[in-house]
Amino acid sequence: MSDFSWGMGAGEDFLEAFETRLHELSVLEYEEFRKANPEPVGWEGYYLMIRDN
Repeated sequence: MSDFSWGMGAGEDFLEAFETRLHELSVLEYEEFRKANPEPVGWEGYYLMIRDN
């Protein structure tokens, strides 16, 4: 599967919902989420990018 596939259909919907929820977390919730769900290899800095936007 290519990265392009995330920009279409169900993948796009999931990614948008994930980003929205990540952005809405409180600081404490965000830190707990990061501890429980480390960024996968290749996604380093992605969570922070979402939080900053």
